[in-house]
Amino acid sequence: MADVGVAIKLGVSGENLDAGWVERWIRDKIIARIPGGRHDPR
Repeated sequence: MADVGVAIKLGVSGENLDAGWVERWIRDKIIARIPGGRHDPR
């Protein structure tokens, strides 16, 4: 079942979708520009 409203509900599992693109975009476009944002914290 699919429904469109305030939230979009799909009839498939999120694991089968590329739902992590937002986190990758934020990491690459915003976090990487912060001084020290490119190195692996230890």
